[in-house]
Amino acid sequence: LDEGSSTNLTNGGSEKLASMTLNSQVTPAMTDNAIDSPLGPLTAWTMPDGATGFNQRNTVISSNTLDYTLSRFVSGTSGTIDFFGSGINTTDQLANGTNLDLATMTFSGGSSSRMNIEYVATIGGAKWYRVWVTFTNNGGTLFIARETPSNTVGYASTGTMIEQSSIVSSYIPTTTNP
Repeated sequence: LDEGSSTNLTNGGSEKLASMTLNSQVTPAMTDNAIDSPLGPLTAWTMPDGATGFNQRNTVISSNTLDYTLSRFVSGTSGTIDFFGSGINTTDQLANGTNLDLATMTFSGGSSSRMNIEYVATIGGAKWYRVWVTFTNNGGTLFIARETPSNTVGYASTGTMIEQSSIVSSYIPTTTNP
């Protein structure tokens, strides 16, 4: 791919959400390195079926009015995820109240018209998709890993990525802060 250069600005550990310091976490807790994903063997974290609460991990990007793309890989069988939750800040509300239906892999409510989804592969019987949204940064805290489950079954995710770009690029792993 001729994508130019990009950097994953996600606060370290884009594949290991469960072991990261989170602002909030579902109950019961998630499990890292639980299943295979498009990124390789045992690279996705799973959310326990019927988990309650929400996951949230924050990344702060200084105000600069540049375009950014937020993406991740997801898989699931049923239920819904309030995807990305609060969004970027109080001005933009990136994807607030946008629900991802895991059975149909479609978005509804909130900012669903801004969301994109693409089938990637079937691995170990699980269908994997990449979801993303592009936005202009107005500054503030970006809740890149906020999701609220509702009756979820088989939900897994990996590869959270935020990059300064108006298009989604190939996945760039992180293990520490950029």
